[in-house]
Amino acid sequence: MPAYGGNNTWTFIAGYSAAKLGDLKTAETAETMLRGAREKLEGGQNPYSARPVAIMEKQVGALIRATRGQKDEALKLAKEAMDIELSMSPPSGPPDPVKPAPEFYGELLLEAGRTADAIAALELSLQRTPNRTPSVKALARAKAAGTALH
Repeated sequence: MPAYGGNNTWTFIAGYSAAKLGDLKTAETAETMLRGAREKLEGGQNPYSARPVAIMEKQVGALIRATRGQKDEALKLAKEAMDIELSMSPPSGPPDPVKPAPEFYGELLLEAGRTADAIAALELSLQRTPNRTPSVKALARAKAAGTALH
């Protein structure tokens, strides 16, 4: 997998896409690259800058585990990513990292059939990134799934 000039966002996108496509070898390479970048940042002058990389690392790891059928481990990593993001200020522009952690967690919860938890996470995502289309659409799916259960 190319290093993308050390760009962690591109590494995340490549790993995320690979995991979604079932290419776990590429996804695992991306997870390893993100881990290395996070560890380097944590040891640097500004450890706070490691937080977005940690979020991306955990999200790729969660997708890998979800693809393997390790749903509990996937949800655990996604929740950890969300907790890290919630310790940061909301973005003043586009989300950073590119995939908001509450949105990601909400989508995984929805896939796991935990509709009420998914709705809560997605509503939280929309508080931090108002009107974000993927969060709005996922919330609509979650609410429709919740209605179908009753």
